[in-house]
Amino acid sequence: MALKSLPNQPLNAAQIATQFNLRYSKEPISPQAVHKWLTGQSFPTVDKVRTLSEWLNVSYEWLRYGVKQELRMSDIDKLMLEYFQKLNPTQKQAFLNLIIEVTKK
Repeated sequence: MALKSLPNQPLNAAQIATQFNLRYSKEPISPQAVHKWLTGQSFPTVDKVRTLSEWLNVSYEWLRYGVKQELRMSDIDKLMLEYFQKLNPTQKQAFLNLIIEVTKK
């Protein structure tokens, strides 16, 4: 879920490994290691989960244990949500359409 929320989707195992290795200061991981993580054949170590959680902007607990995630929101995200919640359903749909259009590549 966290990987799917990243911009520039889809990412394959090699791309995930590259992006991870840019953020991880220890021994680099291989695309094969990522593939094993994604298919449940192995699990990343604690330090790798921490790096992944920071990169993917999700809590360590959620990524490691599946514990309910607290959203990490910036001040501007909080402000946008506050204003969005004040819109009526028609305005919300128009705003959503605008966001979708602006983020298309």
